[in-house]
Amino acid sequence: MAILNITAVLYGLGWALLHSLWQMAALWLVYQLFLGIPKKWSPAVKHNGSLILLIFGFVWFLTTGLNHFREYILVKQFVNLLPQTSSPALNESTIQQAGSTLFIISETFKCISVSTFNFLELNIGYISAIYLFILALMMFRFTNAYLYANQLKKNGILHAGAHLNERLLAWTSAMGIHHRVSLLLSQR
Repeated sequence: MAILNITAVLYGLGWALLHSLWQMAALWLVYQLFLGIPKKWSPAVKHNGSLILLIFGFVWFLTTGLNHFREYILVKQFVNLLPQTSSPALNESTIQQAGSTLFIISETFKCISVSTFNFLELNIGYISAIYLFILALMMFRFTNAYLYANQLKKNGILHAGAHLNERLLAWTSAMGIHHRVSLLLSQR
């Protein structure tokens, strides 16, 4: 069994993240076609449909990541079996230019897509590590905001004065809000 390699994990995560962009876009289109455009569905059906598609998208993301992880391990094992040579790598064969503009455009697109793919292939681990670092920062910020909000709920809340409550009542009735609304102020 192959040892869990952090490079393989980052490789699988990076490609899964890139593939998740089009995968989630495809699931969003499915949602819009079946649940979003027809207005006859209730909000509960739309919510449950979106939840099912979100879970399916996450499973698809995990499957893609595991497949790329497995691919990386298999390719690495295959490359390790190849004999080591000191000869330079084979260059791509040169393509003779044709006279059509379409050929030049397609070759330019091919060159750009190959260079982009090569860049991603070489740097996908770094991109994944940067993504994980940013995700950790965002989770840290969310945790701080959550703890601060909980602290404000427990202490540090003041009731607004009678004047502000009267104005709030006037605003809510002008907006057509019939539920009881209260205004609280923070000491911080």
